[in-house]
Amino acid sequence: LGVSPNTDKVILGKEGFFFEGGLEDYIRNLNPFTEAELADYARRQEDRMRWLEEHGAKYLLVIVPEAWTIYPEYLPDSMNRVHKKSRIEQVAEFLQEHPQVPVLDLTPTLSTAKDERQLYRPLDPHWNQPAGFIAAASIASFLKGWFPVIEPLKMEEMETRDFLAEGGYLNRALSLPKDL
Repeated sequence: LGVSPNTDKVILGKEGFFFEGGLEDYIRNLNPFTEAELADYARRQEDRMRWLEEHGAKYLLVIVPEAWTIYPEYLPDSMNRVHKKSRIEQVAEFLQEHPQVPVLDLTPTLSTAKDERQLYRPLDPHWNQPAGFIAAASIASFLKGWFPVIEPLKMEEMETRDFLAEGGYLNRALSLPKDL
């Protein structure tokens, strides 16, 4: 009694932030990709792009950051990075150096936007509505180059509603009350 049964599912961060457990190797960058693995990943993306082009569709690879990528300052000190670059940073960099596949990395945009508004709830690894809007606007801006009729919305055009979201996914994983 008084002990959560699922502590392996959650990383207790600083200032009330919870992060998804089981991802410690990724958070700490313990196992970077090899050049061969990156080349294989790029080849698979190119194959997907070619298949879609053969069927009249365009392909855009969108890199979506995890909460711990945007808010590393809330990770516990034990989640220090062993290698400088994360796997997703390696992929983004490799694909940008080999630009056969169009890539949109949302990490820089969301990292900048976090200074103006909260983008992930402290008890949930999923982004919130403003972050989703920022992501959608970034994707629409990219797609406008392919489809000029697309007009991305601006943040000030977003309809906002004040609501208190009850808890989050991670406090439920710990069997804690919704209103923590």
